[in-house]
Amino acid sequence: MTSAEMPAPQRPGRRLSVRETAPQIAASGIPAIPRMHTQNRFVASHLHALPLSPPPSPPPLLRTATTPDDDSTLPKNFEAPSSENCFTTSRRERNSYAESSVAGLLYHTARFDLPGTPEMSPANGDIHHHPLATAEAFMRRIFPYWNEPNTRALKVEDAGLELLCPGWTGAVVQKHDTATSITTGLAPNEKANELGFEPDLRSLYVHMPQSCLRSHLRDYMLKILDMASDEVHVGRVVFCLERSLPDLHSLVLGFCYVGGHVASMAGQTDDWLALQPLPSLMLVAVPL
Repeated sequence: MTSAEMPAPQRPGRRLSVRETAPQIAASGIPAIPRMHTQNRFVASHLHALPLSPPPSPPPLLRTATTPDDDSTLPKNFEAPSSENCFTTSRRERNSYAESSVAGLLYHTARFDLPGTPEMSPANGDIHHHPLATAEAFMRRIFPYWNEPNTRALKVEDAGLELLCPGWTGAVVQKHDTATSITTGLAPNEKANELGFEPDLRSLYVHMPQSCLRSHLRDYMLKILDMASDEVHVGRVVFCLERSLPDLHSLVLGFCYVGGHVASMAGQTDDWLALQPLPSLMLVAVPL
């Protein structure tokens, strides 16, 4: 700036002219920018009140992988999955996890030779049923001296009474060996005569459970009597009743109405079988 461009010093009582107060224009035609003071008293006086910055934290011991925020690392053919694709992917992952779990379980099962599910259920297999053992067990339960030497001439057969009357048990006692096969096309009496059956030498012993409903008793008795005459060909049916039944008296009267009689009571010997039953039983015989 030349001496002509510098403003004249101010004097007391003198007013500045317009030329002196107008902005000075440099030779280039751009107004001159006055120099600004970057520091003042206020900033300088409060510099000591600002807190010091903490020291930098040490670097981590292990480096962790960071995910970049930009898309520069994504492949060119990257496509954001939709909601439907996410659902399909998650379901596929669950299925693959389940398959891997089952495969691992089967692997350990085969490794340690654990028993698995049988290929055939017992209902489809060969189920061994021993009717003779069942009948023998029933007679030993009713007659404690069933294994005496005089019982060797007796033959027992399983009557299959459990299938006819649930909860009931019984067996057929025969005093000598006869044919056991049954033919069809003949009347009951003709069947017995043709096959050599002697009904007087065959008896059906039946045990009635205490839990038998009295509403089913008449129906069960008719079924047992029909089976005794038409299928097993016996001459009498012996009902073994518990003496502790509250309605024992009425039951005995009902059997007497159909021709029954008391064959043994309180451990008396059964005349037909010549054996003593349990003292807790009463035997009522119904001839056919």
